[in-house]
Amino acid sequence: MRTFLQELRLRKLAPRQIEVARWNAWTMVSSYDSLSSNFISETVSMGIDNNSELAVLKSLTEYCERRLSRESEDPVTRLTKRTDGFAAFPCYVRGQDYSRIQARENALNEATERYLWARWWDDHNSKFQLENGPSSINRSDVNTLINEFNLKSVRSINVTDSLENKTLTVLIAETFNGGFVTGGSASNSREVGRRELPAFGELLRHLIVFRKMEKESATHSFYEQRLFGFASGNWADLVRARLASGGTVDIVLPSLEADSEVCQSEMDLVSVHRCLYSGQPEFMGGPLERLCI
Repeated sequence: MRTFLQELRLRKLAPRQIEVARWNAWTMVSSYDSLSSNFISETVSMGIDNNSELAVLKSLTEYCERRLSRESEDPVTRLTKRTDGFAAFPCYVRGQDYSRIQARENALNEATERYLWARWWDDHNSKFQLENGPSSINRSDVNTLINEFNLKSVRSINVTDSLENKTLTVLIAETFNGGFVTGGSASNSREVGRRELPAFGELLRHLIVFRKMEKESATHSFYEQRLFGFASGNWADLVRARLASGGTVDIVLPSLEADSEVCQSEMDLVSVHRCLYSGQPEFMGGPLERLCI
């Protein structure tokens, strides 16, 4: 049986560049055709995992998702300004039916992550729990992260919807210079490891990028400006105020405005799905000083 990458190459769907880097026991894979930035390029599809094969698969799957989502002509799933709520899953893993189920679940989790995160930050009445964490990541990896990046702490912000079905985990690292760096993910509430693993990978990526940005002077994208602003401590008071404000109101997840499979040319190879909630808040937008990264 051909590998997923071999099949992509045969169909001329493979990325022009695939780069692999390692940190501790973690593998970081970047798939792209061109770079829009030397720091955190939004044209790069990332796969980060403590399993190297899964890291490669995640990167290639995200690359396919971004490319194939452009083919949708359905008003509900058509690509808008950003790829919020899109997710893909390769069919060759367990077949097309399983792929569709997993693509839909991943799309719902991404839409939920961004809905809960934006609502939590924008509305200080929203309930959350602040805990030491993460609980499911190897402690030696957490300690290495703290020591290597000179962190004061790594904590977990957990935001659960009113029905307690979905939970967002935001891992938030505080640096000794007073800055904050985050990584987040959502999943079914009982699946702690399923959301902490990608959240840790995203946190690691953001810390590596911030270190590089500190050393090099360049014009930054909106994403990079927001990351740098929080990581350098420019808006530390805003973060501390939000963490101290508590919150007593549950976030109610609304109905889904979009919940459809994307019709595209490679449906026998990759399933692509999109979920978006009604009134989905803007995530990567608004004022720079929003902790939505």
